[in-house]
Formats: sequence, C-alpha cells, structure tokens
Amino acid sequence: MKDAAELIYTSAARIFPSVWLYMLICLAAVFALIRRKTAQAVLAGAAALLFMAVFFCPLTALFFGRLMREGEVYWRLFWPVPYLFLIAYAGTEIVFSSGRTAVRLLLAAAVCAAVVFGGRGVYRQDVFQKAVSREKLPQITMTAVSVINENAEKTGNSYKKVSAPIDIRCQIRQVDATIYGAASRYFHREGEDPDDSAVYYHNIVSGIAPDTRHRICLYLEYLEANYVVTREEYGFRTDLEKGGFDPIYEVDGWEIWYSPSIRNTKHTDDYA
Repeated sequence: MKDAAELIYTSAARIFPSVWLYMLICLAAVFALIRRKTAQAVLAGAAALLFMAVFFCPLTALFFGRLMREGEVYWRLFWPVPYLFLIAYAGTEIVFSSGRTAVRLLLAAAVCAAVVFGGRGVYRQDVFQKAVSREKLPQITMTAVSVINENAEKTGNSYKKVSAPIDIRCQIRQVDATIYGAASRYFHREGEDPDDSAVYYHNIVSGIAPDTRHRICLYLEYLEANYVVTREEYGFRTDLEKGGFDPIYEVDGWEIWYSPSIRNTKHTDDYA
C-alpha cells in the first residue's frame, strides 16, 4: 500500500500543484449533483466523483499501475474527469445566481480567486523555460537535423538513418521525416533483462549503462544506422572509429558520427 500511496501522490502532483484544485473539483461536482439543472451537469458531476475515487484508491493504483508502464503514466487515469466543464459550470451558476450586477461582480471575483489560489503561474522560473528554437525542442535536436542534412548534401548520400537517445531520436523524426529512426520506441519496465539485445541497445545508446561489451557498432550495422548522435561521456569514440564512423560534429560534449559504408539493404522500398 505504501507504493500505491506514493504513486497516487506523485501522479496527483504532476497534474495539479495544489490539493485545493482537487477539492474545488469535488465541490463543483457535488454542486452539479445538488443543483440538478441539466442532465449533462449531473452526469459530469457523477463521472468526476467516480473517476476521482478510482484515481485516488490505493487498490486501483496497485492494479492499474502495473498496466500503465509500471505507473509512469498513471496520471492519465485522470483524463476522464471533466473538471474544466464542472468548474466553469459551477462558477457560472454561482455568479448568475444573483440578479444584482454588483453582487455578480463580487461573486465572479470570488470564483476567479478560488481558481487562481490553487494554480501556479506558468511564467515562474521553476515552471517556464524559454524555448531555444521556434520548434520548442532542445538545441541538440535542431543541430542534429541540420548537421545530418548538410552532410547528406555534401556526400551525395540521401540515406539518413540515425541512432540517438530515445527522446532526441523521436524529436528528430518529428522535425524532419526524411531522417529515419534506427529503432522503434522503447519503454523501460520493471524486471527487464539487461542482457536482452533490445534492452542492452537502448541502455547504452541512452547513456543508462556503459557499453562494456563494445557492441555499439554491431547494433548500428544491424539497424543500418549510418548516423549516431551521442554524448562523449558514453565512451563510443574508440569503437566508432574502429567501425568506420567519422565525427562530423563535436560541441559541448555532444557528438554526431557518420558512416559512409552503411547502406540501406533491408527496407529499400520503405526508404526509396
């Protein structure tokens, strides 16, 4: 139960910064049930209380936590809660419950204050991070796209398949669909075998574990990845040099390597 309670607490903190907002949702749901003005409001109030009860129940957390990437995305269980509709509905009903303009203004101010009290400013230093590019992605992602495309034009080799830490690899694909990812998306799970080939590859390419078996080039050749985006600290330099890779970018600990000998043979139709 301790693990379940911790999962609920951390997941709830990721959704809202204050317990007050959860209380506000419950109050709005109860208000909708008591008011019974429309069937939609009653249904939304009942659904909110039901799904919140499921979300905050330790037994539910134990059950669904295992199914939701070992609890990593347990917060998604909160998605069915129609809290925006309920808070807006309850606030509107309260404000217009009076026929006097002055009273309505005071009630509107009170409702807004109740919402703001439990929120958090998005432009605070601990919340807001200024984007380094228009795409709002890390600089290394945009740099990798630029370097790979420039190298492809320089070498005349239009085949571009990159191996990189999973977040960067997915972001590169998001920015430029002509650059293919070397592996499918992978999610770590509890109890996985570190000696499994897929696990080992993702661990070393993301810097989670060192490549003690010096397999990086074997994986790159198998995946037919002719580009690698990596950190210097991951220790691939010697193996990449032996494997025929050339460094084409080195700044602030980031490295991008290219192999002119690796070609696409397995999926020629996919990358034509």
